[in-house]
Amino acid sequence: STHTREPRYIRGHVGVVHEHYGTQLFPDKTSQGIDEGDHLYCVRFEATELWGESANAQSAVYADLWEPYLERAR
Repeated sequence: STHTREPRYIRGHVGVVHEHYGTQLFPDKTSQGIDEGDHLYCVRFEATELWGESANAQSAVYADLWEPYLERAR
């Protein structure tokens, strides 16, 4: 319902944190006039996780995601 930079095609999929960039200004809150930081991560998603077994098993997508977008894998 608010501004987000999380690509729709990765929502609900499992990835692995590849890198932590530290705390950065969180654009979702900045767009509401709140200058507040949050942790930013580079997350790797295997192509087969996103598009199924027909995807190239050697390919992956890396997405920079803010901590509020992430859920712990079960």
